[in-house]
Amino acid sequence: MRRRLFFRLAVFFLLFSVSRSLSSAEAISPYTKGKIGEFMDLRVRIRSTSSDSEAVAIISAAEDEALGGLLGKAADMEQETCILRSMYLVERHEHLLAAKNRDALRKLMKSQMSRNVACLEERLKSGAEISSWLYLYCGDITSYYMTRSIPATLLYGLRVKAWYEGAVALSPKMTLANVSLGNWYFYAPPPFGSRKKSERCYKAAVEGAEADGEKYLAYQFLSQLYFEMGNASESAACIDKAASLGLGTAELDAMRELNGKGISLFAHNRNRVGIDEDIPEDAKEADDR
Repeated sequence: MRRRLFFRLAVFFLLFSVSRSLSSAEAISPYTKGKIGEFMDLRVRIRSTSSDSEAVAIISAAEDEALGGLLGKAADMEQETCILRSMYLVERHEHLLAAKNRDALRKLMKSQMSRNVACLEERLKSGAEISSWLYLYCGDITSYYMTRSIPATLLYGLRVKAWYEGAVALSPKMTLANVSLGNWYFYAPPPFGSRKKSERCYKAAVEGAEADGEKYLAYQFLSQLYFEMGNASESAACIDKAASLGLGTAELDAMRELNGKGISLFAHNRNRVGIDEDIPEDAKEADDR
């Protein structure tokens, strides 16, 4: 109910300006594209084979190695640094998230969000090339930050959608962008969001997947959408397809267990990130007031 209120308020009261200027999907170097591709599979494998502490160590090592080799290879050092730092931060967040450290993690997201948005806006003003990955991570990092805050959702909610649309406009088959846009449509109230719109995005994510890790993620979300829609057979079939990719089944087994209890991944994640819980007064920032 609280999240629905966020979006309704955003629709009626949010005034925002998002440039519709787009740029090149090829604005980043082959080096950074390669590191992104490598991590798509790695992130799935470590979810099935490593403890959270081990996963964080692996992710941090991958980040250090990627950023350490970026100098001299980057086509746009600032943009590619924002993309890589965001990619590793999002995944590290998944393994560190707990009620006791939500506020500290949120501050990290705020810091990276500020860097990403400044990088994007600078390139929009100058006409410099922008990667679809920068649009994506402007949306993803901001989505993590605005969770649990009505004012922050009013301020950023529709901008997030526009950034995802920017990523998809540049790269229509981009799996992660289609998944994130599908998630936005899932949580937004009608007529702005709908399960049919989410389904369209998740199917595009499956069809556009280049790495097995991308396809795995797309099948995950499509399966849980079908679960929410009451289509148990399609939901189970998507989980089976994700399992057949050979990237590990621990996460999928946990999902099957949740579904057996009548709980979807969407509901589980909602509780995990504390969407329906208020931010403590001493942890609020200017965007939350």
